[in-house]
Amino acid sequence: MTLPAEEKDLLIELLRDLTPGHLSTLVASLSEPNSQIATSTDSKNYVFLQKLCEFGLAKKLRLDLDMPSELQAVLTSFSINENAKTEIAGFLEAMPSNMDRDT
Repeated sequence: MTLPAEEKDLLIELLRDLTPGHLSTLVASLSEPNSQIATSTDSKNYVFLQKLCEFGLAKKLRLDLDMPSELQAVLTSFSINENAKTEIAGFLEAMPSNMDRDT
């Protein structure tokens, strides 16, 4: 899968805003088949993952956990498409210094 340059640039810009924890979770999900990333709807991680959905690289899933409806309303799960994982890994390789950020 090859994205247009403007979409790649936007995803890289959004990756730069993620915390080391979010990046670590993303890296782990790339190596596991059928993995899901759960995140709150008010986070930069959500913005990044939602953009992946818009570009056809991920899909949004219902977070199916036994929890209060108030929590269910602010948490969402995403699954990155298997064929998109290589491209996303390439974005991460292009920015190794972000993995060491203290934010």
